[in-house]
Amino acid sequence: MTELRVLVSISLVVVLSLFLEKKYRWARSFGSVLLAITLGIVFSNLNLLPHTSAMYDGIFSYVVPMAIFFILLGVRIDELRKAGPTMLLAFALGSITVLLGVFMGLFFFYGFMGENAHQIAAVFTGTYIGGRVNFVAIGTALNVPADILAGAAAADNVTTALWMIVCIVVPKHLLKQKTIQRIESSDEFRQDISLLSFASLLALGIFVLYLSSIKKKKIAFIPSILWVTTFTLICAQFNWVKKLQGAEVLGHYAILLFFVAIGALCDVETMIQVGPFLFAYTLMIVGVHGGMLWFINRWTKLPLASIVLASQACIGGAPSAVSLAKSLGWQEYTASAAAIGILGYAVGNYFGFLVSVLVQNVLV
Repeated sequence: MTELRVLVSISLVVVLSLFLEKKYRWARSFGSVLLAITLGIVFSNLNLLPHTSAMYDGIFSYVVPMAIFFILLGVRIDELRKAGPTMLLAFALGSITVLLGVFMGLFFFYGFMGENAHQIAAVFTGTYIGGRVNFVAIGTALNVPADILAGAAAADNVTTALWMIVCIVVPKHLLKQKTIQRIESSDEFRQDISLLSFASLLALGIFVLYLSSIKKKKIAFIPSILWVTTFTLICAQFNWVKKLQGAEVLGHYAILLFFVAIGALCDVETMIQVGPFLFAYTLMIVGVHGGMLWFINRWTKLPLASIVLASQACIGGAPSAVSLAKSLGWQEYTASAAAIGILGYAVGNYFGFLVSVLVQNVLV
């Protein structure tokens, strides 16, 4: 199969994932990301996609960094003031409890992880301090095996969905709220994009990748994706960059290409073997996180809304936190939920790589 044909096939799988999610309710419950992984696995086992291809390497090397660039362009440091000190404190506590859950989980599951322990811990740290964007960035940068990454993504998807349910039910019960509105899909992205914006985004993204590659050569021990993160956060603060439209759409599309490739590379037998303990690991991380936040809420004056939305920003990311605020009728918290969710995008990668270094040098 030629590389161009592989690219055509991957693109069609992305289209199919988005179509199914939009058309069918059962597909919306899975989300386009899990659909992309699943269809990638199915198509590769039907020999409609190859198990290995240079095109996959191209996606990991270029498309993923561009995806991180596109999505992190939405981070505005000056908007963090909208969160306020209470919400920022709640987010900090949420992040700390995630880290505690990650290391407690390592104590129980290290024997199952073996040499991949630092990769798995880093991926889950990143994704539970900001969302799936960090999952993609860290998983690619640390060269996590495709079967483990696919199993981790599936486990994360289920645990994140369960936690969203908890974050809806608990406030409803405690506050006696009767009306819960529809939760918007985190995969819904609607943005207008002009040709000038599109060209500018691509040019700036390629420039950031170029600068990152130069820095990587000079300072080899720092992963290039951290340079991409840093340079993108700097670019995102300029007013003319803020006016560019369509970055979120392009970023989400690029992430779906990545997950199709992960599915195609996946060894199904290995994924099934590692799946149960990865799921148990995610449950422990989120369980420790949630349990400690519940204790903090009981014994401090932090508002329940701040705790719940900060938790959702950590586990599910900015879109989930905003959707939750709207669904629970906490309209006054919408801006602050978005702000701390974006903060999670910004810091999650750094925490993930820090955990990777600590696990390799302290626990191994």
